[in-house]
Amino acid sequence: MRSVFWSEIGKGVSWRRAAVAAGVSQSTGRAWVAEHVRMRTDQERGLRLSLAERIEIGLRVEDGWSARRIGRSLGRPASTITRELGRNRHSATGEYRPAPADAMAKGRAARPKKSKLARCPKLAGEVIRRLELRHSPEQIAARLKVDFPHDGSMQISHETIYQELYVHTRGGLDRDLTRCLRSGRVRRRPPRSRAGKGGPGPIQGMVTIAQRPVEVSQRVVPGHWEGDLITGAANQSAIGTLVELTTSLSRFLCKRLVLFCSIYRCWLMRSG
Repeated sequence: MRSVFWSEIGKGVSWRRAAVAAGVSQSTGRAWVAEHVRMRTDQERGLRLSLAERIEIGLRVEDGWSARRIGRSLGRPASTITRELGRNRHSATGEYRPAPADAMAKGRAARPKKSKLARCPKLAGEVIRRLELRHSPEQIAARLKVDFPHDGSMQISHETIYQELYVHTRGGLDRDLTRCLRSGRVRRRPPRSRAGKGGPGPIQGMVTIAQRPVEVSQRVVPGHWEGDLITGAANQSAIGTLVELTTSLSRFLCKRLVLFCSIYRCWLMRSG
């Protein structure tokens, strides 16, 4: 009777119907389920929900327990129980059946997965048509959201389109479609090299310090100044410095020296 009971459970039927098929009372069937749950939960507890935990969830849902209460009994966050009930209910009846729920969860977790374009020929055909019209992936992604606002299966990001074109193992788009891109590249450039000529780089027309005149380098002629920028920790502060090359005086000291000389000259004129 136990083998018949668990065989029916494996087919996805509820434990009540399994008890009827095995010829035992519902209380006996529930006791078998509870015994199995206690034994398997301690063995299979991990990052993902096990079949034993899903059976426990199914029992508690029938008893009218909330997601928070079920989570406390299993030692799981309430959000985990809420996601489980939202994702793995039976699409037609809305019931939560542990065995089919476990099969659906394992199917979604299987790797490798087919890309979205490989799974949806209609979306792939629409993307190919727009690529052949010389639309950029950014334009295609934005336009699909406008043309199919309520159909998530007909929407895709521009990054996914680029990956479908340049990563040939994904199998969603023919690699020859890269000729339809405005750049025409068959290989994708690394992110660091995408800035191009207009991106950040050296100052245009910059004159290096090695190109300054000889009289400045030898510090023979006064009046030439050298500037520098000193930054503090984590670039939180900064100070600019200006130094006269011949005398090694800063502009601050020079201004004070000029002021002192002017005052001293006025004093000499008055005293004379």
